Formats: sequence, structure tokens, C-alpha cells
Amino acid sequence: MLVIKEGDKVTPGQSALLDKLKICPFEYKMHIKNFYDNGNIYAAKVLSITTESILERFTAAAQNVTALSLGSGYITSASAHHVVLNAFKNLAAVSFASGFSFP
Repeated sequence: MLVIKEGDKVTPGQSALLDKLKICPFEYKMHIKNFYDNGNIYAAKVLSITTESILERFTAAAQNVTALSLGSGYITSASAHHVVLNAFKNLAAVSFASGFSFP
């Protein structure tokens, strides 16, 4: 049974019937355009943070830390495996060039 269509006005009788049937045909939304925080106004798209964007920024920051560590020669946990891998590559290159083999 169709009580009301979208866009029609709800009469008091229809409202009473919908109330008795525990049906709430109304939906309210707020579309945020800007928001205010500590004296600054920001666009609403600042609030649309996804898991992927957080992971992308974290990965880029971790890569920057690793590059800085390798460039400065200061070993951190982020660059330690790169240093060990480069040392192994150097040992392997010297081993192949000299004809020495590991047992």
C-alpha cells in the first residue's frame, strides 16, 4: 500500500498512520562546505581522509627517513636492512671477481 510518494506533502492523517506503523519517512542531511577551527576556516574536503591517503603519507615519510639516514651515514632501524643488503652485495661482487666461493 503506497502512503506517500517522494516530494509530496505529508498530511496530518498520513503522519499519524506512519507514526502508528513506526515508519519515519524523513531523512535529514547536513552538507558541510567549510568548518571553523581555532580561528581558521578550512574547506570540507579536508575532512575526507581515507585509509589509503594515510598509508600513502606514512609510506612517503618512512621513505624520506630511510633516504636521510642512508645519505647521512647514521644507521637507524629504517635503514639497517638496506645497509646489510648493500654489504652482502659488495661481498658477493668481490667473491665473484676473485673466484672465491662460500662453502
